[in-house]
Amino acid sequence: MEGFTLFLAIIFVVFGVLQIILFFKVWGMTTDTKDVLYNMNKQTEFLNILTGHFCREEYIKHCGYTLESKGITCNVEDGKAIFSDGVVGNLKQTGSNAFFVQYSFITEDNYQLIYTTKDSACAALHEYLTNKNEVKAGLEGKIKYESE
Repeated sequence: MEGFTLFLAIIFVVFGVLQIILFFKVWGMTTDTKDVLYNMNKQTEFLNILTGHFCREEYIKHCGYTLESKGITCNVEDGKAIFSDGVVGNLKQTGSNAFFVQYSFITEDNYQLIYTTKDSACAALHEYLTNKNEVKAGLEGKIKYESE
C-alpha cells in the first residue's frame, strides 16, 4: 500500500507542476490576444481612413482635404460656420454630451451630410460651398433631408 501511495504522490506532484506551467502559458496567451486585438483595431481604423468611412481627429491630416493646408480657419457660432476667407455656411451640431457629437449641413439637392468631427465638417462645408464637391473624409452618413 505504501508503494501505491508513493506512486499517487508522484503523479499528483507532476500533475501540479504541469498545472502551474499551463497557468502561465494561458496567462501569456491573454497578453498576446490583447496585442493582436490592438493591432487589428489599428488596421481597421487605417483601412477606414483609406476608404473614407470616418476620420478621427488624430488622423485628420491623412484624410484628404483640410483647412490647415489652405491656411483657412473656421469659427462655429450659433449654427453658422464662418471661415477666414469670407465664406459663411450653416453647420448644425447634434448630440447632447461630449462623447456623441456630430456635425452636419444640408446640400442644395436636400441631402444631409453628417460628419464625426468639427474639423472634418468645416473642411467639407468649405469645399462644398466653394467647389460644390462632397468630401468623403470624416463622412459618417448621407441621408435624404426632410424639412421640419
